[in-house]
Amino acid sequence: MRPLADKPRIHIRLQNPEFKRGRVNLEDEPRPGRPVEVTNDQTSEAVRQLVVKGRRMKVSEMVKALDISEGSVHTILHDRLGMRKLSARWVPKCLSDDQKVVQTKEQSKQWTGFASPRPKNFKTQPSAGKVMATIFWDIKGVLLIDYLPRGQTITREYYSDLLDRLRTAFLAKRRGKITKGVLLQHDNARVHTCRLAVAAVKRNGFKVLPHPPYSPDLAPSDYFLFPNLRKELCGRHFRSDDELTTAVEGWLHKQLHGFNGLLALTHRWTKCIDLNGDYVEKEEVRSSSK
Repeated sequence: MRPLADKPRIHIRLQNPEFKRGRVNLEDEPRPGRPVEVTNDQTSEAVRQLVVKGRRMKVSEMVKALDISEGSVHTILHDRLGMRKLSARWVPKCLSDDQKVVQTKEQSKQWTGFASPRPKNFKTQPSAGKVMATIFWDIKGVLLIDYLPRGQTITREYYSDLLDRLRTAFLAKRRGKITKGVLLQHDNARVHTCRLAVAAVKRNGFKVLPHPPYSPDLAPSDYFLFPNLRKELCGRHFRSDDELTTAVEGWLHKQLHGFNGLLALTHRWTKCIDLNGDYVEKEEVRSSSK
């Protein structure tokens, strides 16, 4: 037998037409169509814009809007944008130090003056869904429901008019509350903080409760009202907007003595301060129709 080192060697030379044309690198060149790697800066910015436009947007809706995979959307949301779902809304996964300071030192000074065993404030927040509704409610039940027509958005004039109508609802349903003082809690959306809205709040004698940004865990509509309403409507199909609104109003009117979500607000304030501004999660507040 011949030694192994004496065996003839076969040399294979690969000829690539691209290199013959002068190409000297192995990187993919730009080409039309969807890129192989979609978790780039451009796609990440597109996802971020969708989240800013609607923080209740589902991952499946982002997949259809951007024509990318569900895994890519999750990667962009969690790894590149640093977000997570909280009370059915996309929020920053980790609050910055400045945001935590706002939620602890600054907000705690204001919260202390409003804390009481039975908060008398009410909450307004647009619901998530194709039929946009603004619901004003307090611990005794619903005060005012307004449905926004399809194709329209909430404007400063629209919201200012709602606050005027809310005062009328208070006079009809909660006699004496206006003179005692009404605490209004809403988030920091532009329509809530614009000059017209601020003037309407002052004109109607309301006082706005402080609410830090990116904090659905401190908003009764986000951690209490909408989650319980979602459970009621889950799995049901409606043939028209009228059927949907009837189901929503029917459930709301059954909760005459079940709007105890406001009672948990002062506890959440205290816990947020104890956590140095971190999110208050996994404290489900259930409704009761008794």
